[in-house]
Amino acid sequence: MYGFTEEKITTALRELPLPVQNPVTAQTHFPIKLIASNFTVWRKQVQSTLIGLDLYKYLDGTLKPPSKVKTDKEKTRPNPDYLLWFRQDQIIISALLGSCSDSIQPIISSADTA
Repeated sequence: MYGFTEEKITTALRELPLPVQNPVTAQTHFPIKLIASNFTVWRKQVQSTLIGLDLYKYLDGTLKPPSKVKTDKEKTRPNPDYLLWFRQDQIIISALLGSCSDSIQPIISSADTA
């Protein structure tokens, strides 16, 4: 679609000075690591933190990804709103992966979006 590959999006992310809405890290925000026996506590930790940071909408599907491109005056270019969404989404994925034990990480590592 429009010839925008993952590589082109990644390049655009590096070139555009887009702030991240809310940085989130596993060490700071998710001190309880997910293991086979503590899903309920881990889920509550993740849910309440992401709600508090106004990021839960990335997980529950209420925030849909914006279009990857914008067309202005017949010119197609990467959509800065999509690039910001993509960047924040990837930070959330990274934090979620970091909040899982080594045995759980392979199970969820195939997810492309939060």
